[in-house]
Amino acid sequence: MINAWRLRRGLLPGYDAGVDAPKTTYVQLQAENARLRALLGPAQQQFESDLRLALREADLVFWTWDIPSGRTETFGAWHDLTVSDLAACLRRVHDDDRAAVEQQLGPVLRGEASSYALRHRLVLDDGTVLWVDSRGRAILGPDGTVERVVCTTRDVSARREAEIAARTSQEGLAAIIEHAPSIAIQTYDQDGRILSWNRASTAIFGFSAEQAIGRRIEEVMLSEQEAATFRATLAAIAADGKTRGPCEYPVIRRDGTAATVLSSAFALPSAQGRLFVCMDIDITERKRADEQVLQAARIESIGRLAGGVAHDFNNILTAILGWSDIAERGIAATSPTHRALSQLRVAAERGAKLTAQLLAFARKQVLLPCCFGVDAAVAKILELLRPLIGEDIQLQSALAAPTAAVRMDPGQFEQVVVNLSVNARDAMAGGGTLTVATGIVIGDDSDPRIPRGPWASITVDDTGDGMSAELQARIFEPFFTTKGEGKGTGLGLATSLTIVLGAGGSIFVDSHVGNGSTFTVLLPLVGIEPSSVVPAAPLPAARTGNETILLVEDEEAIRELAAQWLVDHGYRVLSASDGEEALAVAQGTPRIDALITDVIMPHIGGLELALLLTGMRPNLCVLYTSGYIDRGYDVNDLASAGSDFLQKPYQLRELGERLRRLLDRKSVTTPGS
Repeated sequence: MINAWRLRRGLLPGYDAGVDAPKTTYVQLQAENARLRALLGPAQQQFESDLRLALREADLVFWTWDIPSGRTETFGAWHDLTVSDLAACLRRVHDDDRAAVEQQLGPVLRGEASSYALRHRLVLDDGTVLWVDSRGRAILGPDGTVERVVCTTRDVSARREAEIAARTSQEGLAAIIEHAPSIAIQTYDQDGRILSWNRASTAIFGFSAEQAIGRRIEEVMLSEQEAATFRATLAAIAADGKTRGPCEYPVIRRDGTAATVLSSAFALPSAQGRLFVCMDIDITERKRADEQVLQAARIESIGRLAGGVAHDFNNILTAILGWSDIAERGIAATSPTHRALSQLRVAAERGAKLTAQLLAFARKQVLLPCCFGVDAAVAKILELLRPLIGEDIQLQSALAAPTAAVRMDPGQFEQVVVNLSVNARDAMAGGGTLTVATGIVIGDDSDPRIPRGPWASITVDDTGDGMSAELQARIFEPFFTTKGEGKGTGLGLATSLTIVLGAGGSIFVDSHVGNGSTFTVLLPLVGIEPSSVVPAAPLPAARTGNETILLVEDEEAIRELAAQWLVDHGYRVLSASDGEEALAVAQGTPRIDALITDVIMPHIGGLELALLLTGMRPNLCVLYTSGYIDRGYDVNDLASAGSDFLQKPYQLRELGERLRRLLDRKSVTTPGS
C-alpha cells in the first residue's frame, strides 16, 4: 500500500503517471515492497514486543471493539485474558457488576456519550476475581455513528486492597480516637479554631462535638490569656515542627468548674503547619490528690514540731498551775496577791487549752474515749458558749437527736463544737445569729459528702459574711486564718478536722459570700442509749495517806511541786529525776506502795521502769502521767488493773485522788499488805 502511494506520486523509478506502468516496473514494485517489509519487519516486531512488555508491567490492556462486526482485539493482555467479541467480554464481568458496566457502556455504544470510566470486577478462567479500572472512548465514522470503541483496562486489585487496608486503618484510628476513654483529642487550625472533637473531650470539658466544632478555644475552655499562649504554641510548632508538651493548662468546664489538663500538641506533617492535634488528660483529681499528700506531709511535719513543743509546754503549765494552787491556799481571798495568782491560773488554763489544740492537731493528745449522748453534751457546751460569744450575737439551739450517742473523747468533742462556734462568732463582726443543731443523717448517695449509713450530725450555722470558694479551699489548713494579727492561731478548724477524722467522722462547710456559713460534723452512731451514760462525778476533797510513793519526773519544777503536795498530805515521798535513778532508789528501799512516773523520759522511760519494778514488786501500784501520746503506748493499756493514767497538765487534787483510788483498790485486793 505504501509503495502504491509512492508510485502514484512518481517517487519510484519507472513510473509514469500518464502511461500504464510497464510490466518490468510492476516487478520492480514487488521487489521493492519485499525489500521494505524485510527492513521494517524486525523493527516493528521489536516495537510491538516492547509495547506489550510496557503494558504488561503497567497491568494495562488495550482493547478495540469493532461495532459492526462485534469483534474485539486486545493488545498487551495479562493473565492470558483473551475475548473474541463484546458479548464474551461482558460475560467476564462479575455478575454483581455487570448491570453497572452495561449501564455505563450502553450510551457510548449508542453514540449518546463519548467515553466512560468505571471500576468493576473481572472473572478469569480459573475463577480468580480481579478489580479493574476501565476507560473507553467512542470512534465515530463519517456518518456520525460509532464504528469502534477503544479502551484500556488496568488491574487495580493490589491497589484496591491497599486502599481498603488504608481506609480500614483510618476508620480504626478514627474509632480509637473517638472512643479513647480518658484522652481528649482535638484538631485545630492555626487560629485555634476547633476542627474535630472526640468523646473524651466531651466528658472532660462538657461540650458536645456539635457545640465545640467551629468555635475558638477561648469560647470553650481557655481564658483569653491562656488562649493567646495556646495560639503562640501552635505558631511555634508550625515554625519548627516540634511537639510541645506535655504541659499543664488550667481550663474551665462548661458548667463553670475549674480543671487542669496535661496537654501535648503537634502538627500533622501533611498539613504544612495548618492543622494541629492536641491531646489532653484530665489531671484535676491527681493534682488534688498530690496536694493532699503534700498537705498531709506538711501537717505531719508541723505536727511533730507542735507535739514536741506542747509536751514541754504541758510540763511548764503543770508547774504553773500547781504552784499557783499551793500559793493560793496560804493567802487570804481578799488579798491582792490572791487575785494575781487567780489571774495567773486563768492564763495558765488558756495556755493549757492552746496546748490541747496543738496536741490534737498533731494527734499526740492523750484520749480517753467514752460513749455519751450528743444532745446532752451539746446542751452542756451551750452553757459554756453563752458568755463567750458576746451580747451582740443571738445563740440558738435545735437539738433533735435525743437517741443519738457517739464514742469519742468528751474533751475533744467539746473542743470541736467550741472551735466551730468561736469561728462562727468571729465571722459576725456586726452581730448576728449563731445556731447549733443536732440530728441523725442517713447517707444514701444523694450527697457524695455523706457516706452511706446513719450518722449523728452537729451543725454550726452563722449569719455572717460567708466565704468564697477560694477561701473555703483553705480554711482547714493549719495556721491559716483570716483574722487580724494576734486574733487567731489558725489552728481551730485544722484541729477540729483532725479530731473528727480521728473519730471516724467527717466535716464539711456550705457557704456563699453574703449568706453566712454552715459547718456540718458527722460522727458514727454507737448502739448505746444516751441515758445509760453515767456522768463523771466531781472530785471529792483532797484525801491524805501514809504510804511510800516513788515519784519519777524529769521536769524538776513538777517533781518538786508534786513531792511537796504529797508530803503535805501525809505521804512519804522518794524522788528521782529519771528511770536509772529510780531503779537505784528502789533497790535501797524495802517498801514502796506506789510509783508515779512520767511516761516519756530520757534513758529509761516510764513504761520500761514500771515493767522492771513490778517484776520485783508485783503489788506495786503505778500512776502514769504525760501530756503527750506516742506510738509506743496506748492509754487504754496504761489505765488497767493496778495502774492508771493522768494527763498533763493536771490539778494536784486530781493527782492525789487518782493515787488514793489506786492505793485503796490495792488494799482491798491484797488484805494485810
